[in-house]
Amino acid sequence: MSSPPSSNLRGSSASGARTPSSSFSSLLLLALIVVGAPLIFYVARGAAGGFFAADDFHFLTTARDGSWHHIFAIGDGDRFYRPVVQFWFAGAVRVCGQGAPCFHLLQLAAHGVAGALLFALVYYLSRDRALSSVTTVVFMVSPGYAEAVLWVSCATEVLSAVFLLATVLLCLRAADTERRRMWLLAAAAALGAVFSHEAGTALFLLVPAFLWLTGRRRSLRVANLWPFAVVGLLFALALVVANWRNPLLTEGDYKLGPHMIRNGLDYLVSLYIGPHAATGYVTMALAVSAVVAVGPSSARLGATWMLLAMLPFLGFVSGTTSRYLYAPTMGFAWMIAGLLVTLGVWIEHRPGGTRLAAVTVGTVSAFIVLRFSVFTLEAIRDRLEWFDAYKTYATAFERMHPEARGLREIAAPYPEHPNVRVESIQPLLRWTLESPGLIVHVQPKPDGKQ
Repeated sequence: MSSPPSSNLRGSSASGARTPSSSFSSLLLLALIVVGAPLIFYVARGAAGGFFAADDFHFLTTARDGSWHHIFAIGDGDRFYRPVVQFWFAGAVRVCGQGAPCFHLLQLAAHGVAGALLFALVYYLSRDRALSSVTTVVFMVSPGYAEAVLWVSCATEVLSAVFLLATVLLCLRAADTERRRMWLLAAAAALGAVFSHEAGTALFLLVPAFLWLTGRRRSLRVANLWPFAVVGLLFALALVVANWRNPLLTEGDYKLGPHMIRNGLDYLVSLYIGPHAATGYVTMALAVSAVVAVGPSSARLGATWMLLAMLPFLGFVSGTTSRYLYAPTMGFAWMIAGLLVTLGVWIEHRPGGTRLAAVTVGTVSAFIVLRFSVFTLEAIRDRLEWFDAYKTYATAFERMHPEARGLREIAAPYPEHPNVRVESIQPLLRWTLESPGLIVHVQPKPDGKQ
């Protein structure tokens, strides 16, 4: 069985001048910097000052006004079963109350945990600080999935990715230590992944793929992986019971077909903010194919994560959704970092190349981070404007109807802002007015059209 790489690779701190404790402390500090700096960027740009929007109010009112049993209630066959997310919101409303900034900070904290786990996973496999750092910071500032960090409803994607990372990392550790308890812990993390979001099922491909690609093939046996079969069975039963009349599945809105290829190409182009045209599709298809075929091992691992984490989202007939890029972006960042670090190693082997390698990798990494940060800033502004539309509606309603808190039924004006969904107005007012049973009748459009 293959053991983790030794810590004497380039970028590690295993020199005679440092003790293990000081090496770990410096590694921890590095992880805090590459995870913390992007979080500070989000906060500085106003991410924690946003309000809520759309589905948020359904999650929030259910968590605030419902009993604890709703966390595990499967429903009436028309919605997905995500008890981990229900538990998250049940806890969040008890911690945050009505304070919107608190909910956004919790979302950012979960994003930070995902970044820390990604750093840990890459470092566990490579023992390379440069590779781990570049991977993490590129992931943390990538704009493609920014909605997942800014919109609290996207706790589904973030939490699922957190558990997905934990599952793969625990499986690798279990393979190296041969401890049965580690496999059971990994299966518990897998439960968290699939019951946060259905895309967590990517773990059933990622786990064997990573065990195989990292030389831990002997661990691919029934004695180790049977807990994951149990997880898969539980998830399949819950999926059938919870979705037997869900339109997404019963009406063909999600299915296998050639549209999956187009969706995959669109996601790949979105990862690097390229043109959604033939040039972008061909460029990314060729680049990823080349990495998978002949790229360095670190970049191949990243490409594998990216492609497998993307698979569950390709079946939507409606097309792509930016927040679904959250987990695939981890692999994209890993792939980019693997190519950059490999380039640095190649330059180092040229005469006088040590300084040039550091300058080249540092400059290119900084360019990527700055370019992505610009687009992420635009995404933050866009989402804040979206949240403000709901806040403006709720504020104007309270000002016009100060008596609304004492009523059980009330009429509300049709929203003027196109970003405000009519179906979200009742839960919006129930949340802001703190009136669980309020019945809201939204008036028709002023022109009389529905």
